[in-house]
Amino acid sequence: MNEKERIQARLNEKLKRGKAQRHMMKLLVVSSSILFLTLIYVWLRQVQPKMEVPNIYFLGSILVILSSLWLYMVQKAIVKNQLKKASHLMKLSMTMGVLFVVTQFLGWQDLIDSNQLYKNILLPFSFIHFLHVIIALLFLFLVFVRLRNYQIHSKAIGFSSNVFYFWHFLGFIWLSFIGLMA
Repeated sequence: MNEKERIQARLNEKLKRGKAQRHMMKLLVVSSSILFLTLIYVWLRQVQPKMEVPNIYFLGSILVILSSLWLYMVQKAIVKNQLKKASHLMKLSMTMGVLFVVTQFLGWQDLIDSNQLYKNILLPFSFIHFLHVIIALLFLFLVFVRLRNYQIHSKAIGFSSNVFYFWHFLGFIWLSFIGLMA
């Protein structure tokens, strides 16, 4: 095998790996969607009391929106090879993500302290969502590290795109569920 064939074989392997990673991300989103839709279905089937969503969850929703907006700007900066700008925006986005996790803890305290019938669905939903957010934050940190090491740039954006897609999905799920509850 000559050099040109070896390079082509490596490029084909990299393309296959990228497609497999994208497929796995879609599978994760579909399975997570099924889980969250099941929780929503259970909630809708119950006798629905007057909902009192902890106010801190609305602050968390704003933080999720800000984080997603900054990730959108990160993606645009990466495409333009503005890696320093992308790195700075990643820090802001991850900070909003960590603050969102804090709002989850504060919301749990409100739910546990209250004597509301609906906490049996909101508490498990927020806990399951929290676990997904922790995983997503770990992946965002990995994107940040790879970005700082120049492993992510305009020609190598597949991994970061998958992670951002997952983060946006989690934000959508959160906003949808809180919107239904409010």
